[in-house]
Amino acid sequence: MTDWVSPASGWVLAVDFGTAATAAAVREPDGTVSCLILANGAATMPSSVFADSTGLIVGVHADNAADYDQDRYEPTPKRQVGRSRILLGDQEFRPAELIAAIYAVVIGEAVRQHNRTPPARLVLTHPLAWNEARIDVLREAATLAGSRLGISLPDPVFVPEPVAAAAHCAAATVGREDTQADAEDNSDRPTSGLGDGTCFAVCDLGGGTFDATVLHRTDTGFEILATGGIDPLGGYDFDNRLFTYLADHHGQRANPSVSQTVQATDPGDHDSGHRRPVLQTSVRVSQPVLVTRAELENLIRSDLEATLAELDATIARAGLAPEQLAGIYRIGGATRTSLIGSVLNQLHSPVHVVDHPKTVVTLGATTPPINTPQPTAAADAGPPAPDTVAPSAGPGEPEPPDSSPARRRRTLSISAGVIATVALVVSGVILGARLTAPSGQKETNQAPSTVSPAPSPQAGSGPSRGLLASAAEVGKIVGEPVHEESTSETPVDSSHLVNHPECADAVFASESRLYQQSGFTTFRKLDLTASGETGNHLSVSQATAHMPSDEAAQKLLADAKQTWETCVGQQLSVTDSGGTWRPELQDVQEFGTTIVQFRNVSGDVPQWYQCQHAMNVWSNVVAEALACGSGGKINDQAGSVVRVILATAAR
Repeated sequence: MTDWVSPASGWVLAVDFGTAATAAAVREPDGTVSCLILANGAATMPSSVFADSTGLIVGVHADNAADYDQDRYEPTPKRQVGRSRILLGDQEFRPAELIAAIYAVVIGEAVRQHNRTPPARLVLTHPLAWNEARIDVLREAATLAGSRLGISLPDPVFVPEPVAAAAHCAAATVGREDTQADAEDNSDRPTSGLGDGTCFAVCDLGGGTFDATVLHRTDTGFEILATGGIDPLGGYDFDNRLFTYLADHHGQRANPSVSQTVQATDPGDHDSGHRRPVLQTSVRVSQPVLVTRAELENLIRSDLEATLAELDATIARAGLAPEQLAGIYRIGGATRTSLIGSVLNQLHSPVHVVDHPKTVVTLGATTPPINTPQPTAAADAGPPAPDTVAPSAGPGEPEPPDSSPARRRRTLSISAGVIATVALVVSGVILGARLTAPSGQKETNQAPSTVSPAPSPQAGSGPSRGLLASAAEVGKIVGEPVHEESTSETPVDSSHLVNHPECADAVFASESRLYQQSGFTTFRKLDLTASGETGNHLSVSQATAHMPSDEAAQKLLADAKQTWETCVGQQLSVTDSGGTWRPELQDVQEFGTTIVQFRNVSGDVPQWYQCQHAMNVWSNVVAEALACGSGGKINDQAGSVVRVILATAAR
C-alpha cells in the first residue's frame, strides 16, 4: 500500500466499482469529504458496458444501446473479473478493458471538477475475499483509464469494501434524523462513533452479492474477525422476483395479453418504456397494478432468511454472540428494503443505517490507511470462471438466486406497449414484521456468550437426502427448469473411463476412489439435467456425505484438493457411451473454504463446453457439485449448489 498523502498536498479520489453501480467520493485538501456527482447528475452510475463500432460506452448509454444488440452488452463486468477474455459481439476484451472504460468516466469527471488536476491519491475498493490476481485486474484498469484520459494517475491504493465501510461507520456522529424507512424497521442512525475495543458487523447487500463482516476496532484501525457471504444474491434477485410476479399474477388478470407479451419480451429489457413500440401504433396503454407490501415481502422472504442465517453464522465464527456487538451496520443499495431491518432485529443487536448505503464505502475509503489484519474466516466470494465467455445472458427464471455472471436489467414495465404502475400498500400489521424460523426451530441460533471461538456443532447423521439442493433450487441457480436424471446412495467408480484413472476424482463427482476410505456414514448423489429450453446442454451432479467427525470431513476435502491439483496439466481423455472427450483442468482455486476447479472440454461434446467442480464442508458434512454445460454459460453453478447444501446443513 502506498503512503498516505496528506490532505494539504492534494485531493483524494476513491472509486467503488460495484456489481450493479459505481460510485466515487472526494476528499478535498481542506479535509472536506463528499460524494462525487457524476455527469448524469447522480452520485452513482450503472456498471454496464456496451461495445459498439467506435469502442466501449458505459452506464446509462450502454443500457440504452443494449436495446438494439444484447450480444454487445455486459451489464455486470465485475462478475467477469476472473475471466481472461469476454466476448461482446464479435470483439474480445480483457476484464480490465471493460472496467477501465467505467473508471475513465468517473475519474475523468472528478479531474474535470478539479481543473484537470489529477488526484494526489487514488483509492480503489474491492471485495474482501478477492485475491491478488483479481486486484491486479483493477490495477491494470486504472492504468488503462489514465492512458485513455491522457493523464498520469498515482499508483492506486486498495481498500477492502467492508473495511472502508467500517471506517465511515466509526466516524459516524450524532445529530442525524432517522428516515421513514429507518423508523419502520426499527433501524436507527448511530448515536456515537465506534470506540476502541468494540466489535461490530457490516451487512452489505448490494445489487449482486451479500457480504457479512465482523470487525474489532483497535487503536490502530480494524481487525477483521470473520467474514461470510452469499454470491449471487442481491437487488437484482429482488427485481427479478417482482417483475415476474407482476407478469404472472397481476398482468394476466388486468389484461390477458400482457403475460404473453412479457414472455415474448427480451429478458434483458432494462427499460421497457424506452424500447421500440411493440404495437403498430404509437399509443401506449397504462395498466395500473396494485401490489401490497405483504406480496413484495413474501417474494424476497427466503432470500432474507438466507442472509440472516449467513450473518448469524459469521458472528458465531468470530466467537461472538450478536448481543456482544456494538451494532450491525446496513450498507449496500438493497439494504433499504425495510423488511431487512426487521429481519436483522432478530439477532438482538442494534441495527444502524449510515448515510446513503451505496456511498458509505467510497466515503470511508477516503480516510487515511487502516490496519486490516487477515480475517480468521475468509468469505466465499465466488470464483473466477473459465477463460472466454459470451456476454452473460439474463435468465428467464423468475426466482433467483441466479448464478449467471450477469443478469439483464429488468424494470416493472410489463411490456414495451403496456406499462404497469405499482402501488405499495402499507398496512400497520405488516410494519415491523419479523421472519420466523421453520416450525420446531428457534428463531435465532444462540452463539456463545463469552468471547471465544465457538465449537462447530456436528450435523446429524441421518439421511443426507434432505441436504441436497432440490430441482427447484438448482433451477433457480442455473436459470431454467431441471429434472431429476438419477440418484445413488453409494459413490460410483468411473476410473475405467479415464486414461489416467488416478484423476477420476477430479474429472467426475462422487467417485468411490475418494470416498471409499473416508468412513462416511451416509451418502447421497443426485444428477439433474436442464430441460433444454435455452438450447444449451446443462447438467448438475451433486452429492452429500456425512463423516464420522469434523476432522474426517476436512481430511476428505484436503485429499480432493490434492488430487485435483495433481491432475492439472495431465493430457486427460474420457471415453464413454457418448464418445471421447478431453477435459483440460485449470488450477484449483480457493474461495473462503470452498475449493473450485474449472475446465474446458473438447472432443465429442457441444461447442463451448465447460465444467465447474466445487467442494466444501460444514462440520462433518461434505458437499460436492459438478456443473457442465455448453454455450460458455458455466460460471459458479457448482459453487452455488455447494453453498445451498451447506446452508441447509447449518440450519
